[in-house]
Amino acid sequence: MTSYQNRLGLYLLVVIIIVIALMLLTWAVFYLANLIPTKFELIFNVILAAGVGVVVITVLVREIRRAGTRLFGERTGGMLSSAFRYFAYVVLALIILSLAGVNGTSLLIGGTFAGLVVGLASQTVLSNVFAGLLLLTSRPFGVGDRVTLTTWQYGIVVPSYPPKFFSDDRLIVGFTGIVRDIGLIYSDLALDEGPTIKIPNGVLIQAAIISQRVEKRTVSVRYQAPKISGLKVLLNSVKEAVANDQWVVDPSSVRVYVQNIMPEYYLILVQATCKGDIEEPPRTSLYITIDECIQRMSIKRG
Repeated sequence: MTSYQNRLGLYLLVVIIIVIALMLLTWAVFYLANLIPTKFELIFNVILAAGVGVVVITVLVREIRRAGTRLFGERTGGMLSSAFRYFAYVVLALIILSLAGVNGTSLLIGGTFAGLVVGLASQTVLSNVFAGLLLLTSRPFGVGDRVTLTTWQYGIVVPSYPPKFFSDDRLIVGFTGIVRDIGLIYSDLALDEGPTIKIPNGVLIQAAIISQRVEKRTVSVRYQAPKISGLKVLLNSVKEAVANDQWVVDPSSVRVYVQNIMPEYYLILVQATCKGDIEEPPRTSLYITIDECIQRMSIKRG
């Protein structure tokens, strides 16, 4: 965060505090002078409590997340702030109902009809809120986790290429990125490409979630190798070169397979266990290693 953003945030916070102070002062003057009618006073109290409550909750959520991240890590800090947000808004709702003069008996009497009306009118919103609560309790992922979300609600058009250009036999269609927040209605996923996507919790709870939070993973690459030597020599040379690649954590995991034999080249598949939770850097390194190996074999043959 830049110094300009810090100054802007501080300025907005000061403005909010001044506005709240002026509202409190105005309310106190009019209330003590008996200039506020009872009904208007009630409405004013409810609006004031809601405004102050939202500001306080927003500030506390931000500070809890910052402190939790510093003490326990981003995942735990995000979960603590999300859980506190849910709890705080429930408490705020109860306070507002109390200020409005709604008691428990009234809630029970009018609960059936009002619950039916409100439930039908806000079915989508409530489903997202309850889905967010389920995400917090079941914890299929946490803030800071890198995941892939695949769901039927959001279609993705996948480009088509000849099979030999794919490094994987299986292509997982979905959104891959880092979870930034689990909100009341939406959760934020910062995609690997840069943008942040806000996904409704009701959709997220139905999605298939693939955790990318791993220390090592199997990386597969295909390579079209020219027929510059015998097939066994080629396979052994490539396997030895890949085993010494900087991204490979287990040299014994290296496997080299033949997928096709053409008049002028061999199509080989190389698999190796590499470090990291992102596939592209080790895949690029394997391609470079294989290409350099082929070049050396070409020079020796020449």
